[in-house]
Amino acid sequence: IRILFMVPIFSIQAWFSLFFHGAAQYIRAFRELYEAFVLSSFVYYIIELLGGEEELALKLRIKDAKYGRHGFLFSKIFGEWQMGRQFMINCKYGVLQYVLVKIIATVVVIVLQSQGEFNAGDWSPDSAFLYIAVIMNFSIGYALYCLVKLYYATKDDLKEWNPVWKFLCIKGIIFFTFWQGFSIEVLHSVGVIGEVGNWNSEHVVDGLQDFLISFEMVFFAIAHRYAFPHTDYIHYLRRRKQSRRGGRRSVEASVQSEDDTLFLIDQDNNAVN
Repeated sequence: IRILFMVPIFSIQAWFSLFFHGAAQYIRAFRELYEAFVLSSFVYYIIELLGGEEELALKLRIKDAKYGRHGFLFSKIFGEWQMGRQFMINCKYGVLQYVLVKIIATVVVIVLQSQGEFNAGDWSPDSAFLYIAVIMNFSIGYALYCLVKLYYATKDDLKEWNPVWKFLCIKGIIFFTFWQGFSIEVLHSVGVIGEVGNWNSEHVVDGLQDFLISFEMVFFAIAHRYAFPHTDYIHYLRRRKQSRRGGRRSVEASVQSEDDTLFLIDQDNNAVN
């Protein structure tokens, strides 16, 4: 539900931001915070589909070691990730670090904007925008990398859940819209985007991003219809119910076995209650 709410929340936020410029920064901040919340929910959602952390760690332990290797540059930084719990933890927190960075960056931007110290598109060395943009790009890049590694390592285990569409929807909304906004800021900084009517260039930049998001959410809503169908949840609930029944049967069989064993011992010892 939290993931499905992302499309209407993004659409409503973008629409309100187009018409209420004075409050746009606070409305946009809510979208960014919810974006971080959804990404963390998606990571735990995938882990739950795979049976939970313990079950996922066991599944990863028997996977090919190639999934834990990195390209030349990353291998110098991270080394090889051992398949199993280490791989799961590295992927999990590699994605969740973006959630923390996103929340901190959003709060910092709001504070700086309220004091008139934040200028979007200002790439000068003494500008807070430059450092926040660099940190956010590194953070989101690493989160995307970890998400892709987790997908390739578990795609066979997730095949019954249609994982390709799920990962594409999340990466599309969160990562694509981020780099879309970043690209618009770059175009603004080089003078491609200027004033339009009574809107200054900063309003045009914000308005263009909000307009594109409003338009794009139509297609993401259609994609979500196929990526997160209601049948997934029905199937998940049935599987949990069967698992619980299997657990109860296993316990009952164990108790019955113990009773039978005690009965045999009693007979052998000629001790009858």
